[in-house]
Amino acid sequence: MVYVYTNPYTNISGLKYLTPTIKVMNKVFDQAKSSCKRQGVDIKFLYFNAYGSGFINNNPIPNDLDTAIGIYLGEFDYDGKNGAKIADVLVDNMNTFQYSVYFYANSMPKNTITPAESPLKHLEELNKSAKMQKDTIKNTLDLAIAGENYIQYTKKGVDGLHNKGGIDVPYIMKSGEILLEDRHPIQLYSSLVDYNEKMPHYIREISVVPKYYADIKYNNCSFMDYEI
Repeated sequence: MVYVYTNPYTNISGLKYLTPTIKVMNKVFDQAKSSCKRQGVDIKFLYFNAYGSGFINNNPIPNDLDTAIGIYLGEFDYDGKNGAKIADVLVDNMNTFQYSVYFYANSMPKNTITPAESPLKHLEELNKSAKMQKDTIKNTLDLAIAGENYIQYTKKGVDGLHNKGGIDVPYIMKSGEILLEDRHPIQLYSSLVDYNEKMPHYIREISVVPKYYADIKYNNCSFMDYEI
């Protein structure tokens, strides 16, 4: 038995009107997954959720669609010394998937779905923060697999993330989690987004938040959850 809680302030009747949008998104994700596999990146989809203000009761303007997707990146053997290599593969594979989503969304008919920016532009943004994220995984891996909650620090200031003149901000992390900051979500646009039969048809935003998972084997197998 699976118990699913639905908040009384939400209305899920709009899901049937979102079916055309979700079908197009599934096609894009499946094509991206196949492309990744051809490049040696074997991923699995764990879940796909839709959420946001469009499901709030009596919301007269459900303008966009918020979604989240769980992506399993595989199993990795950690020997206490190869953290940098694992970090390289994880971040590179995340970026390969997101670039592939933009590439195939860009090839879809424009009246169905389109990316918010070009695939190369998105890849450029991902590459800007890749080194920082790889360093985060490498430097945090031992804490994350220790089996206890821990504190992860990030330096923030008026100029944004990792400002040298900023302050160290602590985050309380669960065992098996690593916070990767400055990862860009997937932003799409579509004229198919509907929550009811009366909504006018025009282009609306779709945000996709990928959440990445991997199994890290070190003595006992630890489950890693890479948060965005």
